[in-house]
Amino acid sequence: MKTDDIVIKIQDDGQREKVTVTKLIGDITLESWISGQAGKMTFTFTQSPTAPTSFYEGALVELWYPRDKCIFKGYVFTKSRGSDGVIHVVAYDQLRYFKNKDTYTFKGMSSSEIFDKLCADLCVKHKVIDHSEKKLGDMTYDNKPLAYMMQEVLDKTLVEYIADTKGETGKEPPRFMVRDNAGELQHLDATKLPLFVIGDSMDETDEDKPKPDRLALSDYYYKSTIDEDTYNQIKLVSSDPYTKERLMHVESDMKNKNRWGALQYFENLPSGIHKGKLEEIAQNLLKLHNRIQRTISFECMGDFSIWAGSMIKLDIKTLLDITLEHKCIVTRCCHSINNDLHIMSLEVEIIWPERN
Repeated sequence: MKTDDIVIKIQDDGQREKVTVTKLIGDITLESWISGQAGKMTFTFTQSPTAPTSFYEGALVELWYPRDKCIFKGYVFTKSRGSDGVIHVVAYDQLRYFKNKDTYTFKGMSSSEIFDKLCADLCVKHKVIDHSEKKLGDMTYDNKPLAYMMQEVLDKTLVEYIADTKGETGKEPPRFMVRDNAGELQHLDATKLPLFVIGDSMDETDEDKPKPDRLALSDYYYKSTIDEDTYNQIKLVSSDPYTKERLMHVESDMKNKNRWGALQYFENLPSGIHKGKLEEIAQNLLKLHNRIQRTISFECMGDFSIWAGSMIKLDIKTLLDITLEHKCIVTRCCHSINNDLHIMSLEVEIIWPERN
């Protein structure tokens, strides 16, 4: 990638035209997360002594690469400077407004419908790329951040789709996510995004390997754990809205309880959920959480085609636990551009096929 093709534009409130300030910018980072956090751009800004440029909190910031394609659009939230006069700037995309707290009740709506409603109420540009067919039960949120609501809705949707697989190892559920794509909030299925192969050695002559784009990584850090979001026993409680009788269901995997001890997930669900539904929810949650969590973090040369939510396969010869059969999702992506060098730091989670 030629960093000379990167263009930075700023438009302050009241300015009719965007001002290109690329030559005044340094130390650029672009971060994105799959967890609903806002996309973040940080950079340094040094004033030109001959043509000063002023901008304030709320100013629009765009990064274009190549010169005719905008890949980040956000707004200045923080400016700081020291005695050297260099201004350090933090800008966020529209997902920043999902930090707003509010009260909502959703009745029999899908994740895409809830996304559409939240965005419409915020008056932000948005689009549903992929629709969810799963209608969720009634949900009420009181004084909660919109990002919290949306992420819980997406999590519940994934659990509902996992139920459709019924343990079939060859059937991958959709994984809906929300992202800001250069100024447009989108609800989409991450499994439909382009697939990349990243490895410690890229042999282009190997015809057995997949044909998507490939990147070479440097050092990596691999972690497998049952200490984070792993449960082999699910306990759910609800109550009859009329008799007030408490209903409870426990679903467990005895094999993994013997291996790891009892790792219990407990949730007190709203009243009115019948016994059969409790059992179904518990079974789906067990399918989702009854596994070793495997994550890998590494650096490689930057590619603006990859963001949080991107799907990749890893070809690492020294890591026998992971093969090209395993699909991973990027949970965090950080692009760093400095001194004409573009480096990308990725954190990925192995999601398919699942392994214990």
